[in-house]
Amino acid sequence: MFCLSGSILIDLQNPSESLLLEPGHRCEVKPGRVHRVSNPQEKEAKYLLVQGVGEYDFNIVSS
Repeated sequence: MFCLSGSILIDLQNPSESLLLEPGHRCEVKPGRVHRVSNPQEKEAKYLLVQGVGEYDFNIVSS
């Protein structure tokens, strides 16, 4: 994920971790790691998601 504008909050599990991306910042989430992407502010945020080849792995996880 690459933050284009605003702020993007990434909450990860196993281990529990939170990352705050600002414009120009990026992070990588390994396949199979449970994560949630949210906008922690009221102003608009945009990010670029680049996912490699392979099976799409979007799964809804109950908290």
